[in-house]
Amino acid sequence: LKDVRHIVDGTEAYEDGSFELEGENRDATTAFEPVIVVYHQCGQLKRKNSTYRRFAIKVPAVYVNANKTFDIGRINLDLFYPGQKDGIKFEHFTKPLKVSGELFCTGQPEAVRTVRMFSSLKQDSESFVAEETLDGDLFHIDSGRATLDEPILQINHQCDMSYSEITKGLYRQFVIRIPFFYYNAGRVGLREFNIGKLSLHLIYPGEVSRRLSDL
Repeated sequence: LKDVRHIVDGTEAYEDGSFELEGENRDATTAFEPVIVVYHQCGQLKRKNSTYRRFAIKVPAVYVNANKTFDIGRINLDLFYPGQKDGIKFEHFTKPLKVSGELFCTGQPEAVRTVRMFSSLKQDSESFVAEETLDGDLFHIDSGRATLDEPILQINHQCDMSYSEITKGLYRQFVIRIPFFYYNAGRVGLREFNIGKLSLHLIYPGEVSRRLSDL
């Protein structure tokens, strides 16, 4: 487990122990030598219930890019597998997508900043997922249990806008597409997407000026 940052998919096993994972949702710029990492608490002492047992199964190269399913069969978790480790802390991802970042407007701390997440480029009421109006510069927003298609962030703000524009309820608006390898359409999320620190004084590609729609 050299680099746990490159998580392609993740899920929880169903009641019967079955599970399915897909390797399509990955960063094509990195080498793909997939392994399946299993976390479980089978046969573990109660005093260790805050940690997990972990072992890995390497996916045979013949299954990579072969459009075939690799079935690992039935595995008895009571056994101790080669390379298995105990006492592993495991972060439970309960949201398919988490996004954070910083939006600053120097000299105008009162400038309204609202971040909306949509499940697709439609940006309508049906694809609306979540919204956060910032108290400061930082934001953290997540998708809850929403089904994600091609999620985006819609950044709305009134930085550097005139009094006349503000009284008309206008906002500067631009969209950030979320790279596909940060989210998971399944039940378990992957890793948080941090957009970094953005200056709202800049004009971003595709930026428009409009009123916020009621959702």
